[in-house]
Formats: sequence, structure tokens, C-alpha cells
Amino acid sequence: MLAVAPVLKAESAIEQLRAATPTTEQDDFLKVDEAFALETGAIDGKILVKFTIADGYYMYRDRFNVKSEQAQLGALQLPEGELKHDEFLGDQIVYHRFVEFHVPVTSATSDFEITVGFQGCAEKGLCYTPTKR
Repeated sequence: MLAVAPVLKAESAIEQLRAATPTTEQDDFLKVDEAFALETGAIDGKILVKFTIADGYYMYRDRFNVKSEQAQLGALQLPEGELKHDEFLGDQIVYHRFVEFHVPVTSATSDFEITVGFQGCAEKGLCYTPTKR
């Protein structure tokens, strides 16, 4: 059984970007769970993680992480992405529209929980704080 719980963290560059975006425009942006819809599952000893990414939004490849206190997990098996230059973070590999990846489970109790960490942005200039579910 997989369970998720929300936790938010902030980084100064991202907070600067958010502060630079007028409040009236922020109302036009999707909520994080609408911009980046997460699905998880398990298949053949691996965790399957899928994100459906809304039009006009993207996710950073190097901001994904999956953790568990009850299981030992292998390295994320991420697909290739697209190169994008980010004003604050430099050249980054990103995903648009959809991304799916696997995480091997090397050992676990019969039931365990995972936490999926990620970060994404809107093409219009708003970056969300790193998020965990």
C-alpha cells in the first residue's frame, strides 16, 4: 500500500521568483496538484511514478526523489528530458506534458509508504517551491 502526505520546503531563488510575480497574476496559475498530477503504483518489484503535467508547465529532472522509511529503494530510472535554460538555475533537463519513471525496491516490509519529491514551474514565470507528496 502506498500513501502520500504533503510537505513543502522553500529555496531562496524560488522564493525570489515568486515574490517577483504580481499577486493578481498568481491567481491565474494552477495549484501545484493541478499543474503536476501524481499517480503511483507498483509493478514487478518497482515503484511506478507518473506525473501528468498541465499545458504551459514543466518539471525539473534533478528535483525528483523518492524515499521510504520502511523500504530500501534503488536509483530512480528517469527518462531523457529536454534541455531548458532557467534564469535562476542555469541549464536544466525538464519534462513537459508527462513523465513516468521507475524506482527499484531492493528490500521492504510487506506494506510501506513512499514520499515523492518534485519541483516544477509555469512557462509564464512562476516556479513552485519544492514539494513532497
